[in-house]
Amino acid sequence: MTKLEKQAFPENGGPQQKKAFIETLIANLEEIGRNPAFWAYTYRHKCEREGVPCPITIEK
Repeated sequence: MTKLEKQAFPENGGPQQKKAFIETLIANLEEIGRNPAFWAYTYRHKCEREGVPCPITIEK
């Protein structure tokens, strides 16, 4: 995730807004040839640690 992408994350947005942002981010990672799975697992772990629902689902 680039610095601009981090700054663009909707801090006060609802779950739909965050999910749309994350889906765009994952698509961008796939487009440049990077595996987004590491980022998705890390984000899910952060959500669990903070006790908030994670807006993304991870396929096993």
